[in-house]
This record gives sequence, structure tokens and C-alpha cells, in this order.
Amino acid sequence: MIVRRGITSFFNWDDRGVIPEFTIAEFKRIVFAVAGALGYTVSNVVERGVSPNFHSASLSYRDAAISILGHSTYPIFAFTEPLFA
Repeated sequence: MIVRRGITSFFNWDDRGVIPEFTIAEFKRIVFAVAGALGYTVSNVVERGVSPNFHSASLSYRDAAISILGHSTYPIFAFTEPLFA
């Protein structure tokens, strides 16, 4: 497996320079576009911090709810049970 630079958040800044950043604005743009196209409502978006170190969004559709997690460095997504009640 090839792991991209900065994916684990352990990074030697002096040797490698700046790693990319997947900003909250980019995350929101993608989440709202996909949610709207599928008929979901976005109810909560949280920017990464120290903990948790990933962006998250809560989505609902009728009586179902999911959370989308976004890596803070790369546009990689995970889908989970709702994080927030």
C-alpha cells in the first residue's frame, strides 16, 4: 500500500515542506452538493480541530440519519452512524 504524504498526520515539516489541506470550505461544498442531489438535509457541519482531527457533517433523509467524516488533509470521506444526537 502506498500511503500519501501527510495522511497519518505525522509529518516532518523541515524535510518535506507544506502538506496539502482539505479545507472546511471544500468539505462543505462537496457535502452540500451531494446532499442536495440526493435529497438529504445537512443539519450540522463541524470543522476539524485537535480532537477530532477530521471534518464532520450530519445529514438526514426522512427518518434516516448519517454522518460524513472528511480527512483534514485529503478529500477522503467516510460514512458512519450519526455522531451527534
